Amino acid sequence: MSVRQQCSPPVAVVLGPPWLRTGTGRVIEDQIAYYRDRGFSTAFVGVPVAPEHRPENPMWMEQAHAACELRADHTSFAILDEPQNPKTLRHRIRQFLAPRTSLDWILEIGHCSRPPPALLDYLLTRSVALLHVNHVFTLGFARRLRRKLGHLGCGLPLLVETHDVQSQILSERNECNPWTGHPDDLASLLSAEKALLREANILVHCSVEDHRFFSEQFPEKPQFLVRPSMDNAFIAAVAEAQEIAPIDILMVGTGHHANAEAAEWFLTEVWPLIASRRYTVRIVGGVKDMVCQRRPDLYGRFCDFFLGRVTDLAPYYRAARSAIAPMRSGGGISVKTIEAFALGVPFIGTAKAYRGFPPELLARHGIQSHDNPRAFADALLRALSGRDDTGKRGRAVYEELFSKETCYAARDGATRLARTIYARPRDKHDTLDRLRSSKS
Repeated sequence: MSVRQQCSPPVAVVLGPPWLRTGTGRVIEDQIAYYRDRGFSTAFVGVPVAPEHRPENPMWMEQAHAACELRADHTSFAILDEPQNPKTLRHRIRQFLAPRTSLDWILEIGHCSRPPPALLDYLLTRSVALLHVNHVFTLGFARRLRRKLGHLGCGLPLLVETHDVQSQILSERNECNPWTGHPDDLASLLSAEKALLREANILVHCSVEDHRFFSEQFPEKPQFLVRPSMDNAFIAAVAEAQEIAPIDILMVGTGHHANAEAAEWFLTEVWPLIASRRYTVRIVGGVKDMVCQRRPDLYGRFCDFFLGRVTDLAPYYRAARSAIAPMRSGGGISVKTIEAFALGVPFIGTAKAYRGFPPELLARHGIQSHDNPRAFADALLRALSGRDDTGKRGRAVYEELFSKETCYAARDGATRLARTIYARPRDKHDTLDRLRSSKS
């Protein structure tokens, strides 16, 4: 080990798909803040997960700007040089010998992406502590990066933060398998996801449902429930944000099919019940483009409601009298719900908006979900009347579940175990058994 490696703080390498300024981005921001506060250096690597994620794609410029908000010590993006075609002879032979799913195809994109030279230069002169992999999708790139790091990558622990049960998400949206030309069944997708996650040394989950599900699938594997916490700087930024025109009803949504479905349900089922009150509605984020594509007729009627992507959510949250999440589907935990709770904004959501939350805690604080359009509309009217304390109750939930101290304590357990694995790779199984015994 070089003098520089001995003197430099250990590096936590955080891998994630190019979904910054989304719920995933918020979680990655929380991870990097944690490692920074615990004395690590941090390197974030954005990993392509779709064939169109070639270097010339203009989306990388937007991601580069968004990555600055992560405040990592080093930021780079993996390079997908060649267009990936599942119909090549090599891919067809592999598929014939060992059939693969749409989930495997996403990993293939990451595996075919090379680490940028600046990243290798950064890591090879430092002591790397662990690879923190976000979503099973980036495991393919993690494999390649370990090989590129040579002896430094040998035995480097893989800590995988699942975010969702991806097999269920791909099944729900009928993701097409590029080899077969039709969607995979759920059993095949789940089998693929389990096979991939067996590579992980440690699994971390954002929601109670995911933690329960994967603990049943991998009873022998160390697993931690780590709920994301909002950066105090974000909360302060909202309080100090530039004032804009008041917003009665705010919805925040990325370009995800679940958000488009939510916006459509709100506009077609709930809004007609309260439209006569002429409330100001603003729908912020990439969901605008997806609704325009899926329902051009609906977008045409409500185009004034949609603002599209913004670089800073703070002014909109400050202007909001209420926030809504009329979700009809989705997995993992809803970060937009956590944001509203952290800010104390009166919040109305369906049952899916509270996915990943312990239901008994929500009930204790009087937080209710509303899946019926009339019930959702009535709850929204109560929040806007000013006679409802739902904002204070949401903030109380946040302080109990998502405080920095609570979330960091859970991350400490996962990080400590990962570093123990790396310190004694030859005695890995004995180490895990001893640590499990000490926890029980």
